[in-house]
Amino acid sequence: MMPKAALQPVTDREAQANLKKSIFKPVPLEVIAQYLPSEKVDYLREVCGGRDPYVWGVKPRSDDSGRKQWEKLGIGDVAFFAAFGRAVLCGSIVLRHEDELLAKRIWNEADEEIGSFPLLYFMSDVKPVDFSKHFANRLMGTKPNDNWQGFVVKSEEVSAPLIRLADEADLSPPAPALDQFKSAIEQLLNGISETDRKGSALRRLEQGHLRNHLFQTLATKSCAFCKETFDPEFMVAAHVKKRAVCSLKERLDFENIVIPLCNFGCDDLFEKGYLIVDHAGLIQQGRSLEQSEGAKRRIRDIIGTNCNWWSPTREPYFKFHRTSVKEPLRKFR
Repeated sequence: MMPKAALQPVTDREAQANLKKSIFKPVPLEVIAQYLPSEKVDYLREVCGGRDPYVWGVKPRSDDSGRKQWEKLGIGDVAFFAAFGRAVLCGSIVLRHEDELLAKRIWNEADEEIGSFPLLYFMSDVKPVDFSKHFANRLMGTKPNDNWQGFVVKSEEVSAPLIRLADEADLSPPAPALDQFKSAIEQLLNGISETDRKGSALRRLEQGHLRNHLFQTLATKSCAFCKETFDPEFMVAAHVKKRAVCSLKERLDFENIVIPLCNFGCDDLFEKGYLIVDHAGLIQQGRSLEQSEGAKRRIRDIIGTNCNWWSPTREPYFKFHRTSVKEPLRKFR
């Protein structure tokens, strides 16, 4: 059997809080062992290579739709977690198990909400991905405006392109020395097309150096916008000034040209101009967002706070970013 793709939205506050408890970090096997039968615990220990598994839960829902989708899950299927219009994580499923008490223990659910996410699935690994829902819908041949409103498991045939995309993702680009980094940029700017194979490899060298610069010595890193701390694999070395319009000198200014942002909304909101940084280093709203309530809540939590990555030497890049946002500043009601 071919693996299936499970589409899991994680945009609301509850889901974002639960991500921190069981996806950003695994759930200790010694906790799981207090609830699961010993044979399932032994199986998890073996299939995860002795490491702790990652866990997510599904609501049964009054019409039982959640349970019906959850029951479609099988070993080897891949769960894709999506926030703010993009798939940001995926994990390989190794076990399904229903347990109200374990769900309460993992996510600290209130007594009256016991069992709100009792339909559990366990994953041996979780890794970052980065593609839009629109792109995923085109790959799968589904409706372009399908917004992944609830948990759904796709058929094997429909899932195949997404599974391949996750398998082929290059998640650990090399970290070259500075002279390799400079050479890569110079070759790119000397006419090598970024659409050909060599140009793509050179761009990865550049990105690898920038990631190495930001994250090489750290087990965790704080996002410059939301201030949450994440493992480096969930962070982005984002260009303050769009890379495509940077000069060679600016691309080599790696101390100032990039900013550490998380993969859970902040990078996308900054790149698309919904968040900007003003001349004093305060995070402000840029473009208005008329419909997406989840993104609005995220923005409200961040605007008015200090960007801890702003400095006078970085201000020219932040100025370029905010002046490139064409839409006038508007506040949320």
